[in-house]
Amino acid sequence: MRVEIDWIHRPDTLNVCFNALDRHVVHGRADDVALTDEAPWTYARLLEEVAAFGGVLRAFGVGLGDNVVARLPEGRDALVALLASLRLGAVHALEAPDRDPAVTVGGVVIRRGADPASEDLDWDVLLRAGRTDPAPCAEVPVTAPALVLDGRTLAAGDLLAGGPGWPYDALARLFAGGTVEL
Repeated sequence: MRVEIDWIHRPDTLNVCFNALDRHVVHGRADDVALTDEAPWTYARLLEEVAAFGGVLRAFGVGLGDNVVARLPEGRDALVALLASLRLGAVHALEAPDRDPAVTVGGVVIRRGADPASEDLDWDVLLRAGRTDPAPCAEVPVTAPALVLDGRTLAAGDLLAGGPGWPYDALARLFAGGTVEL
């Protein structure tokens, strides 16, 4: 599949998240459905959540080249966390969710419905805070590491080429302006 992308500086820098979400909103497709599971989310809604979670990650010091570890099953939260990492130019490491699903950033654990007595931080509470300072898209070198999957490190440019399975199929659908069915 041929992917149309918007470059920041052709052919050296881009932002994968911008190409998956922002450009569709900018080009008038904000109300088109981007993903469905329990309820559909538009491109605008998905962008709002991704930018908010990006703001959370940035508040914890995440930036270009920093690691974000996600143990989340395929789904809405996993897609939001992946795109937020890509938005900042961070390296998103996918690990099997063999323990409780969570995102770990520099020793800080973020999980949905965190026990108030634990040191873990609650996903929904952090997203509310992230909405006050959403993250913009970083300029990411096309060769910068972007995703660690099955022990392989893929560059930002590699994600545009696609591949089989999660998360390639979700990203390919978003790049093409389609709907991700979860």
